[in-house]
Amino acid sequence: PIQIPVAELQKFTGRYMEGQQVLNIFLTGDQLFAKLGANPPFEIYPKDKFSFLGKKVNAQLSFKADEAGMIKRLDVEVRDIIHHFSKMQ
Repeated sequence: PIQIPVAELQKFTGRYMEGQQVLNIFLTGDQLFAKLGANPPFEIYPKDKFSFLGKKVNAQLSFKADEAGMIKRLDVEVRDIIHHFSKMQ
């Protein structure tokens, strides 16, 4: 498994929106979690530097950074459908 330092994981945390849907990415200890709306949170695990996989929820999350390395977008693939979330400021 890929290990990413907590300081690096911190840059992925925040609120992301697609339409009226809000996806929260947050850290508990050194583990990243994703929570969509009222659904229970689930752990996400690094696949590479910007991609994560859910185990309880079969989802692939791909974070997108700008030229300065700031995370601006998150694409989530679930059941062959890609959802595009924008990071809230």
